[in-house]
Amino acid sequence: MQSLHETRKRILELVEPIEAIEVPLSEAVGLVLAEPHFADVDLPPFDRSARGGYALRSADANPGRSLRIIEDANPAPPPASAMITLSQSAKPADSGDDGRDFSFGFGFDADLDFAGHPDDDGEPTIFSPFEDDEQDVEDAIAELVDEDHLADTFDFGIEIGPDEAIWVESGDPMPIGADAVAAPEDVLVEPGLGGGPPRLIELIGRINAGQNVVHRGHFLRAGTEIERAGTRLRPSMVSLFAAQGCVHPVCHRRVRVAILAVGDQLIPPNEAPILHRERNAGGLSVAIPCIQWGAMVHDLGTVPVADLDRALHRATTAPVVLMMAPNSPVVADALALSGLETRVNGVSLDPCDDLIYGVIRDESGRIESHVFRLPPNPVAALLATTLLVGPLVARLQGEVATEPSRRRLAVWSGSQAP
Repeated sequence: MQSLHETRKRILELVEPIEAIEVPLSEAVGLVLAEPHFADVDLPPFDRSARGGYALRSADANPGRSLRIIEDANPAPPPASAMITLSQSAKPADSGDDGRDFSFGFGFDADLDFAGHPDDDGEPTIFSPFEDDEQDVEDAIAELVDEDHLADTFDFGIEIGPDEAIWVESGDPMPIGADAVAAPEDVLVEPGLGGGPPRLIELIGRINAGQNVVHRGHFLRAGTEIERAGTRLRPSMVSLFAAQGCVHPVCHRRVRVAILAVGDQLIPPNEAPILHRERNAGGLSVAIPCIQWGAMVHDLGTVPVADLDRALHRATTAPVVLMMAPNSPVVADALALSGLETRVNGVSLDPCDDLIYGVIRDESGRIESHVFRLPPNPVAALLATTLLVGPLVARLQGEVATEPSRRRLAVWSGSQAP
C-alpha cells in the first residue's frame, strides 16, 4: 500500500496536458493558458488625468498666481480610434446602378430603400411617403447630424501655453504642455462677466509636476509578461487581456469527466427510496469539485451490476472516469475486461485504502482514459477526488497542480495537524 504522496506522484507522472486551441476571450474564463501572454502596449497608453480638475503647467503653478481658462473653441479632429465621424452628406457608392447604395461614413455601405434615386438634376434625394415632403440629401443629413455635438468630444490635440489651464475629466489625456492637474479645492474660480463661464482661476497652493497625473506605462509596460502558461484565467484578468488586444487566448481544452455509481440498491436522488434502496449521494459529491476545476462532467447516474460492462465501455470514452463501486470480484472483472492497466491498488489514507487507479491505452500505447475506482461512501469518494483526482485534472488542463497543506489533510482525515 502506497502513501498519499507516492500515489499522487505515480498518478501525475503519466499525465500530459491535452491539446490547446484559440478561444474567444468571453469563453476563456476558467480555462488554463497554454502559452505566456505579453503586453503589446503601455497601460495607460498616454499620460492621463487621475481626477477631474484643471490641467496646467507646473512651472506656472505658484500660490496666488492667476491662470486663464481656455476653451476648446476650434477642436482639432481626434484620432480615428477615439471617435467615429459622420460624413456631412451622403455620397452615391459605386456598387449599384440604381443609386441606392450610400456611404454614411460608418465604414460600411448602407443599402437604403427610401433614398438614393436621383432627381431631374442628377442629385440624390430622400423620399417621403408624402409627395410634397421631399428634401435635399445634404439638408436631411445636416438635420440628422448635430455638428455642434461632434465638437463636444475632448480635443486630443489641444495645447496649453504659459499661464493657461483647461478643465479635464478623470481619465482624459493630458493636453500638450500640461504636466499637472489642480483639483477644484486647490483653486479659486473667478466668475465670468454677466454670469458667463469662468475665465480665470487663482491657485491656492503649489501644484507639483506629475500631481494628479497617471503617466504612460504606470501600470504596465509593453513587452511585460501579463500571465504565464499554466495560469487559470480568472474573471478579474479579462479586462487586462482586452486592454492588450488579446481577444483569442490560447488555452487547453476542458477535460471531460465521466461519473458513475455502481450498485443494484442505488436509485437517483430524485426518487423515493423503498425497501432496501438508497439514493445515490456520491455522484454529485464528486461532480461539483470537478466542475469547479473547469472540467465538463458527464454523469452516467446509477448503474446496476448487470449493466456495468456496457456502462464502463461508454464511460471510458472520457479522459477521466470516476467509478464509485465496492471492491468486489465482479467490479474487478469488469475493469480487467475494459483493458485497465492498474497503477495504484490501495493507498494509506483512511477511508480510501481500497482505492484503485489505472489507465486504458489505445493500440499505439497512448493513454486514452484515467480510471479511478472510488469507495462507494460519499465522504471517502469526495476525499479521494479532492486529493488525487483534482491534481490530475489540473495537470490535464495544463495547470500547475499544488499539493494540499498538511493542515487540510488533517481536517479531511479527522485528525489533528501536528
